[in-house]
Parts: sequence; C-alpha cells; structure tokens
Amino acid sequence: MSIPGFLLGRREDLRSFGMNLDPIYSIISLLLFFTFNATSLLLLQLKISCSSVFLDDRVRAFLEVKGSLFLYSWALIALSWFFTVALFSRYVPKELNMRRRKYFYLISNCSIIYAIVGGINTIILAILPGRIISCEGTGWKDLISKFSAEMMDYLFSFPNFIFPILSLISIIWFSWILYRIHRISFGMNSYKSLLYSAGFTLIFILLSALLISASAIILLLL
Repeated sequence: MSIPGFLLGRREDLRSFGMNLDPIYSIISLLLFFTFNATSLLLLQLKISCSSVFLDDRVRAFLEVKGSLFLYSWALIALSWFFTVALFSRYVPKELNMRRRKYFYLISNCSIIYAIVGGINTIILAILPGRIISCEGTGWKDLISKFSAEMMDYLFSFPNFIFPILSLISIIWFSWILYRIHRISFGMNSYKSLLYSAGFTLIFILLSALLISASAIILLLL
C-alpha cells in the first residue's frame, strides 16, 4: 500500500490496507496530529490579543479562560479522539471478526489526514497577521458575544479564511477515507460504511466542542 494511494482513496491500495500495517505508523500519525493541532491552537492564541480600557475582574477572568482554553483544547480534542476510537472499537470489530487493537491502529492511521492539514494550517497561521480584539462588555453575555463576533470576523476575513476552509476540508477528507476503508478494506455495505464513517466524525467533532464549551463554563465559574 502506498501512502499517496491511501490518501487518495484508491481502491487497489485500500484493498491491501491493514494487511501488514505496522502499528508504529499509527502512533506516528497520532503524534503528528496532536502536535500540529497543539501548535496551530497555540499560534491562534498568540495571533489574537484582547484589549480593554478597564481591566476589571470580569475581563481578567475572561483573559485567563481564553489563554487556558487555547492551551488545553488540544488535550480535550485528543481525549475526544481516544474516546471515539474506543467507542467504535467496542462494536465494529465484532462485525468484522477483527481484534479491537488492530481496528484501533487502522482507524488511528487515518489521523495522518488531520496531521497533514494541521501542518499546513500551522504554516499559514505563522504567516497570517494577528488582530487585537476588544474584550469589553456590560456583562458576560455581552463580552462573550462581542469576542465571538470579532473572532469569526477575523477567521473568515481574507486571507484568514484559508484556515477554517482547510479545517473543513480535513473533516470531509477524513470522513471520505474512513468510508472507503469500511467499504473496500473491511468489505461492509454502503449503508454501514456511511453510518460508521459519518458517526465517527460527528461524535468526535461534537464531543470535542462539548468538552471545550464545558471547560470554558467551568473555568468561568471557578
């Protein structure tokens, strides 16, 4: 199996996928994924600064939460990944008469897609200009609303919109390769392949968002 063929989802390469897969490739893929994810989040945190005329307790707490979230979001995303893989490893291998560990390594090998796009995003973020965002508001709701609006404006302005677009492409690319693996490599029907690939992506993304949101709320309440 060739790596370019795997990334392009070629049938002939996916048919032999997993036959002699060395677990070291899966581990390297995961390490690259988590490393570039952490680096891009750290760069994003450095690119976006907050300004406020009055540095009251609310603004100070918000700045602490902002810094903590950007620093530890990668860990929450990694936790979501391992939970999702562990969840699917409990059910899918039973249908395939496959060992759970092997399924874990095969799916984790697909994280190379997130690693590739994460590396590109890291380079892009290092080049893109930063922005100073106003962190003022009459209350928590107003402060968070203003920050979120300016954050979205920053991410979707030219040329910064490349970052979220590439992130979206990585999600679609990963889901497509995962579908092809279940369909061609594992021999599942189209319905189950779509169910498992879409389900994996949705659970991983939604769980990551839920953990990050819950962490933000907890940090604000502390």
